[in-house]
Amino acid sequence: MTTTIDITAADAATALESGDILALVRGGVWMQVAASLLGGSVAGFAGAWNAETAYTAGQLLKYAGAIYAVTASFTSGSSFDPTNLTLVKAPTGVTATTLGTLPDDVTLEGDVYIAGATALPTGLTTNGSVIMTDGTVYFPNTQSNGGVLSVYTGA
Repeated sequence: MTTTIDITAADAATALESGDILALVRGGVWMQVAASLLGGSVAGFAGAWNAETAYTAGQLLKYAGAIYAVTASFTSGSSFDPTNLTLVKAPTGVTATTLGTLPDDVTLEGDVYIAGATALPTGLTTNGSVIMTDGTVYFPNTQSNGGVLSVYTGA
């Protein structure tokens, strides 16, 4: 028996995290099969992001709790760069679906992000110099701690 299932990229990313889904992507169409039924493992999921690693268009990878789709094949550098990636699913507890970039002059005090002189992007404001997030934009390696933009501490 053949069953066709229509799912979104975010649904596939959520399922992939469970480790029990074989995900196939062809022509932008997502298909899923329970890997345990096939005795197989997750395909198309590159796992956690690693430096100096080749990634292929269509793969999914996890970084700082978020799931990204690789939009163009590339080899990663020494630090995470979302240039060839599209945010598919923000970390658990984050509802944003847009990926943002923090200005270069943002600094950390402990685990809290502090604004520099550069204007902050959409979704961020300041309370004094502390950066506040409204949750509409996801910034890699961050989380909202009561609205305060702080370092992501999840797995």
